[in-house]
Amino acid sequence: MDSLYADHAVQQRLAEFLGGDSLVDASALYITRSDVCQFQRSELLPLAQLPLLLHQGRDIARSLADHRALLLHLDVEYVHFDQPAAAFLHPQRAFALQEPAVHAIQSLLLACGIAPLHLLTGQGHHFVWQIDAASPVAARIAALNPAPELVDACQRRLGPNPALAVSRPQQTTFASLALLMEFLAHLIKRTAAPASTLPIEITAVLRPPAPTGQRELVSIDISEYGDPLQTRMVRMPFTHYLKPWATGLAQKLGIEPLLKPIVAIPLHEMDVSQALRCRQNQAEVHQLARRAPTRIPFQEKGTARLLDAYLLSPLRRFHQHFYSALHDPPEQWPHTYHQTPLAALPPCARLLLCHHRILRSLSHALTPAPTRPPSRHPLQACTCPPATWTRSCCTVAAPTSAPASRLWPPRSRATASPKTSRRAQRARHPGGNPALPTPHAPRRAPRLPPSWLASWRASGPRAPPPPPPPP
Repeated sequence: MDSLYADHAVQQRLAEFLGGDSLVDASALYITRSDVCQFQRSELLPLAQLPLLLHQGRDIARSLADHRALLLHLDVEYVHFDQPAAAFLHPQRAFALQEPAVHAIQSLLLACGIAPLHLLTGQGHHFVWQIDAASPVAARIAALNPAPELVDACQRRLGPNPALAVSRPQQTTFASLALLMEFLAHLIKRTAAPASTLPIEITAVLRPPAPTGQRELVSIDISEYGDPLQTRMVRMPFTHYLKPWATGLAQKLGIEPLLKPIVAIPLHEMDVSQALRCRQNQAEVHQLARRAPTRIPFQEKGTARLLDAYLLSPLRRFHQHFYSALHDPPEQWPHTYHQTPLAALPPCARLLLCHHRILRSLSHALTPAPTRPPSRHPLQACTCPPATWTRSCCTVAAPTSAPASRLWPPRSRATASPKTSRRAQRARHPGGNPALPTPHAPRRAPRLPPSWLASWRASGPRAPPPPPPPP
C-alpha cells in the first residue's frame, strides 16, 4: 500500500470525511479519482472499494451527494492563465494573494454562525459543511425550487449505475442550493475586492491582465451547482494531490523535477505558511492525522441565518423574476432566439455571440445588456428589435447583492455620470436625438491582448458563422 495511506490514522480520517466512523456506516454516495479530466461513470466506485484506491496511491474524492445530509461546498483557488503551474511553483505567493478572499469567507460565515471544515488543496481552499437532509432548513431550501423542469432533465441523466442513486428531492434541494451559494459568492466578492491585489471572480473567467500585469485572478468556484448532483465530487483530506501530473501539465511544461509531492490537508492549529510546509512532509502529515478531525460539521442554525439573509436580498428578487418564465421550446427557436439582431450589436458583443468558444469563457465577464422595457423578461431579451439596443449594451449588467442585514457594510451610491444623462435624453427622444451619437454607429472592436488573440485564432473558427435567416 502507498506509504501515505498505510497509516491507520489517515484511514480513520478518510472514513470520517465519508460520513461515518467506518466504511460500513459511511453515508457518501460513491468515491472516485479526483483529478480525472472529465466525469466518467466507470470511475465511480462504492465505498467498499476504498482500499483499492489506497493500494494504487490515487488521488481520491467523495461524492457531493450523501444519503443522510446535504453538503455545502465552497472552492476558492488561484488561477493564472499565462502560467498554469504558478500555484505549484510559487505556492507562498499564490496563497498569499488569496488571503483577502479567505478572510472574507471566514468573517461572513462566522457572522452567520457557520464553522466549516477548512481544507488546503494544491491551488486554494475548500470550505465544507453540511445540514441534515430531514432538517427544517433543508426543507426551506428545497422549497425555492427555481426550475423544476431542469430537475426532471437531471433525473433522466442518472442511468442504471447504482452509484448514482440520487432521489428527486435531493436533486431539487441541490438545485435550490445554487441560489444560496450564488448569493454567498457575491457577498465574498464584494467584501474581499477592496483589499485584494488580484481581481476576484465567480469561477475562473478569462479577463484582461490584473494590476500585476499578468492574467491572474482569485476564483470563487461555484460551477458545481450548475451540474446534476450526481456528477460532482469534493476532494478528500489526507489524500494525494496529483492534478499537475494527472492532467499532463507537469510533463507539458517540463517542470516535473521542480514539483514536490502535495497532500490535501485540513487547516488545523496552524497558519497557511505552516500548512504549505506540512503538506509536503509525509511524517508531519501523519502527525496531523492523529489530531485533526475531518468529520464534516453539521451547521443547520448558521445555514438558516444565511438563508434568511438571501431571502431579504435584491438577488432573491432577481431570481424570482428570472425564473418566473420558462425558456422557449426548441421548435420555436427559429422564430425567437434565432432572431437575435446581431447587426445591431457592437463588434465586441457580436464576437462573443458568434464564437461559442469565446462565449464559454467570457460570457460571465462581459455580458451584453439590452435596454428593454421593465415588463420584458430577461429570457426574451434576445428578441428585442434593433431600435431598443443602445450604448448601454456594452455595460456589464450583473445582479449585485445589496446589504440586507448586518453581514456586510452599506453600499455607497455613485454620483450621476454624463452617460446617465445621455440615456435620459434618449428616453425623451425615442426617434433619436441628432445631438447625440447614433446607437448604431460603427465602432472599433476592443483591442485584445496578443497572447489571448493568438490562442483564440489557434482554437476557434476564423470567420463568423452566416447570419440567421430573415424572419
